[in-house]
Amino acid sequence: MAILKQGSARQNASQIQRELLLKALFQKWDSDGSGFLDLKEIDELLYTYKEGMEKESMKKAKLHVQFPKLHPGHEVRLSSKQFQKYIELVVSELRGNEEEVLESVVEFLMNSLERSHVESLRNCARQKWLHQIQRAAETSGVSLEPVYTETFKALTQDAETHGNKKISAHISLLEENLLLPDRGNVLLRNVACTLDDAPFVLRKVLYRDMKGISFTVVDEGKPIHVPQVQHHGNVYFWNHSRKKSDHSGSFLALPLQDAYMRIFGVLAVDTLRDPQKINIFLPHEIRFYQGVANVFSAAYHYVHSREHILHIVITGIGWLYNITPSITAISTYFAEPNSEKDSDYVLRNMMVTGAQGLTEIHKNPSVIFRKTCIFRDFLFKCTDSSEVVLASVCGENHIVVPLRERTGEALGVLDVNIGKRKMLLYREFKDLQKMLKVIQLACSEILGELSGEIKKNYILEIENEGEVQRAGVLFFRVMLGELQECLGLLTSSDFVSLLLYDYDPVAEDEAPPDSQSQDLKANIKLVQDILKAIIVFFHPKLQSSDLESWDRCKLYVNQQLVEYICDFDPTAMELKVNLELIVEYIEDHSRIEVWKFGNAAIEYLYHWAHICLALIKLNKKISSAIISPPLPTKTDSYVYAKMPGGSLPGK
Repeated sequence: MAILKQGSARQNASQIQRELLLKALFQKWDSDGSGFLDLKEIDELLYTYKEGMEKESMKKAKLHVQFPKLHPGHEVRLSSKQFQKYIELVVSELRGNEEEVLESVVEFLMNSLERSHVESLRNCARQKWLHQIQRAAETSGVSLEPVYTETFKALTQDAETHGNKKISAHISLLEENLLLPDRGNVLLRNVACTLDDAPFVLRKVLYRDMKGISFTVVDEGKPIHVPQVQHHGNVYFWNHSRKKSDHSGSFLALPLQDAYMRIFGVLAVDTLRDPQKINIFLPHEIRFYQGVANVFSAAYHYVHSREHILHIVITGIGWLYNITPSITAISTYFAEPNSEKDSDYVLRNMMVTGAQGLTEIHKNPSVIFRKTCIFRDFLFKCTDSSEVVLASVCGENHIVVPLRERTGEALGVLDVNIGKRKMLLYREFKDLQKMLKVIQLACSEILGELSGEIKKNYILEIENEGEVQRAGVLFFRVMLGELQECLGLLTSSDFVSLLLYDYDPVAEDEAPPDSQSQDLKANIKLVQDILKAIIVFFHPKLQSSDLESWDRCKLYVNQQLVEYICDFDPTAMELKVNLELIVEYIEDHSRIEVWKFGNAAIEYLYHWAHICLALIKLNKKISSAIISPPLPTKTDSYVYAKMPGGSLPGK
């Protein structure tokens, strides 16, 4: 085992070294910071390796690569990750030790990329500015304000330093046009801009029927450069007080794309405020601005992924608090890079859920440092190891659980405080495990979509309403899927055994009531009520009087009912259910009662019913604040949130 671990560690170290080598090569090659390299240019240089003797072997690598789509200029452009994968495949086709060959190829390419001193300095400055944008996302505490600030700082500093220009810039994001759909099904809303332009640009809206080239950028997915706006005729000027004689300058609009290359907005840069007569953007400036757009897009989606994870955690905690009374508090922390050299990361306390299930989300979350918080060292131990840690501090016991990246590393932790209890009850611990498993699956899905590793999977109709709505229901959707899978694995005998739970009127009259007969009666009522509630989900016209006869109810419990359960979408638009009757059947049965009964089928059906009810309620309130991101606004120091968890009576 020790040898295996040693080998695995060596392999990981080798992979990290390879990634760093290729990342450094990419950055040197991408001297303008555009974030992409032209495949044709890469091949031209690669094929000169060893004076062209390895050219044919290198060409074989292309048989194993799925290249991205052609760009408007008919070139194939590779991102940093795609470039790394391509070079690794090329190296695998060459003879010799793979590590040594890789180092040789990288060294050859590095030496071949001759850059002037000016280019090297420019590249170094640009890489630093681009890094600051991503860094702002990682240390923002789930806020886009620092990301906008660093983005405009990168644009203005580069324009002044490397272009001798004074620029204006703004970011507009696509929105569904709900108020004026006759002016186009989508609109572009200006969400951020350079400070001087705020009175004229910020929060303004561009419709499709207005002048402007931004929608052309959205439709075509490529940058548009207008060297002289005064001669173009289709550029929209936000500042109406500016004289026509001042409408001179250069304008550049760049598409903002997600990991799936879908357009979600536009980054616009212009030189209308520049006093110089000749202020056209040069090719190296345009390439850098493309790099800014790419890094901003990654940072934007990084922040939103963390926001969605918080939404998932709040929903999961809401579900858990309805069935587990022994939890004192749950604190949620995100790991962030630390600017100080004495620590590799810090923990930011994003939110705290108290005993009543009310979550307090902070606008300016406090940061915890490893060295200054020795009594909370267990939080760092959990983050370091990405494993569950049990701790006791000041007489209170904690179960600390990592929130993991798809790589297995911890992106944050959940600190579950159980007070003075040494441990949760077994059933409560199992429910905590269940919640954590579902949260992790939902987070993994969000993170996989962020990186482009997996395609978005829309299962429930409500998920098509938007990303925020989807994050609000993802916990329930994943848990619903888990329950449907478990129910699908049950055999017919599991359901037949439930149908045997029936009252015997003769035996009931003859036998005096005792604890055993009362328990049996309670179990019969539990089984029958849950099955009746399930039947009503799919037969909404049935009334309670129709289900008084248990023999009649049995006719509905068949293989078709199980298929209905496994395919059911509680958020479907055409769905009609008798909510009052369903609630009437299950509201008096507690989680403890179901646990004590100890039947897997009843356990699954009970939770399935409550999850469906929670999703139906969320679907009805889709337009209200309950489904909006539960984060503070600029005017709040904190905000309280309590997500519906399918309330389970009698904890």
